[in-house]
Amino acid sequence: MTGTGLNDREFERYDRQLLLDEVGVAGQLALQRARVLIVGAGGLGCPVGLYLAAAGVGSVGILDGDRIERSNLHRQVAFTDADVGRGKADVLADRLRALNPDISVRGEQAFLGADNAAAQLAATDLVLDCSDNFATRYLINDHCLVLAKPWLFAAVNGFQGSLALFTPGQPCFRCLYPVPPTRGGNCNSNGVLGTVPGLVALQQANLALRQLLGLASDDAPRLLLMDCQLPGLKTLTLATNPGCRCGQFPPDADPSPPQARPQPQYPDLEINWSDWQTLTGQTTALLVDVRSRDEHLADNVGGECLSRAQLHKQIQRQPDLSVGLYCQTGRRSRLMAQTLRAAGAERVYSLRGGIQALR
Repeated sequence: MTGTGLNDREFERYDRQLLLDEVGVAGQLALQRARVLIVGAGGLGCPVGLYLAAAGVGSVGILDGDRIERSNLHRQVAFTDADVGRGKADVLADRLRALNPDISVRGEQAFLGADNAAAQLAATDLVLDCSDNFATRYLINDHCLVLAKPWLFAAVNGFQGSLALFTPGQPCFRCLYPVPPTRGGNCNSNGVLGTVPGLVALQQANLALRQLLGLASDDAPRLLLMDCQLPGLKTLTLATNPGCRCGQFPPDADPSPPQARPQPQYPDLEINWSDWQTLTGQTTALLVDVRSRDEHLADNVGGECLSRAQLHKQIQRQPDLSVGLYCQTGRRSRLMAQTLRAAGAERVYSLRGGIQALR
């Protein structure tokens, strides 16, 4: 150990980036403490994982339920012909451990879904979307907003690439895409030149490192657009969509397909209004409207209108408090309840059907 918090091998490994004023020992230690989750171990996830591991990001989680096919190999550069048939998350995790034995790598052979999203995303500092579908992106967006977590979106379509960093308090993914595009597809259906996801992944990994080093905090919210047949990048400044209720599901429609919508992770997560009335007579209870204050003032069935942070503090002050969450339809309250349960709050419930169930 050198006395800097880095051992001799790490000091030698990261020597060239330690020379940068923007990194140095303090920056390297920040990377060492960082936890990232890579959702998707394909054409984007492979190079992103390799570069973040090489840079010394201390904890890397990889989530993907797919298995390697030979048609993947021209763009998913962490895999070899001998890996065909093996799980992508497991193989990529092995490659990252071999590349950098000083970091922690966790590969999980599973897709991100409603049953595991809250727990997976709560245990990370930065989420990297390396998936190839909008359902997963909406799921990441909605959970990250509730958890106040930053996440990096990236996508490839033919020779085109796009990416954006979404941070708490800024425009969200639903501001950019209120509903999924009617046209699109993925590499499997549209085709792709192997270098294109590599170029997009390099930008994504670079932006991830800047975020973890604190170098992206002053960046204006923007969408980066790449045409890999032309030089340079185009940028579009992002603005909050006035019709978007950031951090909450839209009350009237959920554009995600059914398998991407949050479902109860706990058997007793959702209760009926009659059950809630019974519970309030047996224990100290708090009814909370998870909608915006404007929605609450326009129409409510009582209770307080609290933010996630305010509610979390209230639960910490009163561990035995039973909390009933409601919204217009039960979608937003269910997501909030699931997230708080994953964070350890055992007495939080979502009121099934929301206000609509009482009308």
